[in-house]
Amino acid sequence: MYRDKNKQRETTKAYRTANREKIKAYRTANREKIKEYSKAWYAANKEKIREQGKAYRAANKEKKRERAKEYYAANKEKERERAKKYYAANKENKQEYGKAYRAANKEKIRERKKAYRAANKEKEREDRKRQVIGLSDKYIKELLTIRSILSHSDIPLELIEAKRMQIKLVREVQQY
Repeated sequence: MYRDKNKQRETTKAYRTANREKIKAYRTANREKIKEYSKAWYAANKEKIREQGKAYRAANKEKKRERAKEYYAANKEKERERAKKYYAANKENKQEYGKAYRAANKEKIRERKKAYRAANKEKEREDRKRQVIGLSDKYIKELLTIRSILSHSDIPLELIEAKRMQIKLVREVQQY
């Protein structure tokens, strides 16, 4: 056996480059045998492989993140489609997770929203204007719950539609 790992690597590399065709022929002739050996080796060394993978990921977090970004940039449409399919297949689980996360992190979410609004005041103003002009459900629910004991979830869709029609009528009358 070799005592020096680098010397062993060099020797192996030299052998492989010198005998490429021989190795290729052996692999094609013994594909099933190699496959079975690999499966058996993997089963016997599962924990070792898992630990090596864990150590590699921990040591190369930035590299891994960068590769993921590059892949996503190169395959945006493919990734969006994959995410859409995953969400459709796991809709209930995703909704439950979201509900649980929001319940557990109310304060964190409130702070994040507050910081976003402070950083994007103009965008928030434009969104609000769009809601008022377009008579969005959110805007109408706000109008109905002002100085009321009702919450947004208490208001039925029929009431929203009726209030929307009333506002449209008032706006129409004010124009003349």
